Amino acid sequence: MKISISILCFNEHKNIKILIKQSKKLIKKYKNLQIIFVDNGSTDNTGKVLEKMPISKNLKKVFIKKNIGYGFGVIKGLRSGNGDVIGWTHGDDLNFSKKISAILNNNFDKKNFFLKGYRQGNRPLMDTIFSYGFNSLSSFFLITKLWEISAYPTLFSKKLFIDYKNYLPYDFSIDLYLFFLAKKNKYKVERLKYKYDKRKYGTSTWNQNIFSKFKLSGVYLLQIFKLIYLNIFKI
Repeated sequence: MKISISILCFNEHKNIKILIKQSKKLIKKYKNLQIIFVDNGSTDNTGKVLEKMPISKNLKKVFIKKNIGYGFGVIKGLRSGNGDVIGWTHGDDLNFSKKISAILNNNFDKKNFFLKGYRQGNRPLMDTIFSYGFNSLSSFFLITKLWEISAYPTLFSKKLFIDYKNYLPYDFSIDLYLFFLAKKNKYKVERLKYKYDKRKYGTSTWNQNIFSKFKLSGVYLLQIFKLIYLNIFKI
């Protein structure tokens, strides 16, 4: 069984230098692992760093000229993987190597499989409030327990993507969609618990101030109601 995981990068040139080193060690150790770096329209030196990275069948890179959304970058990465299990993580995930090793050292069934990270530990108060709000509203309106929706990494059977790729959004709510669809189709959901750490390099594209949080909240609410509509017609 092959596992393909994308690392989604937007203005992460300092972080990906570390992640490239980790990735080279991982694919050397795990022959069934494919890692794909996705430059999601970065405006810093991320693209230049990736251009220098040597590629192989298990280490790929994808360039997107213009950033048109987080979800669009995720989808590009998922389409580029040839694994039985596919997924992604963020370009600021400097604990990527430990997480992937923990996952690959455990056996799991590639059919109807869905794994999502689960953050533990102290987080900034406003982040905790907004995260709790997202999770609570999503669970209430979709009548499905959905918690730590945006935690990473996210890995799942490729069949889930094949079945629903035409319905996936191009924004941050892609996390919500895939988590909900996995639960709706009775996928076996696993959680990878890890300690929350502050971002070391770079800045978040959405978690910048109270206004960006409210903007994201509006997007999430809209997508929740879209999911309710789609669910009524049994996608």
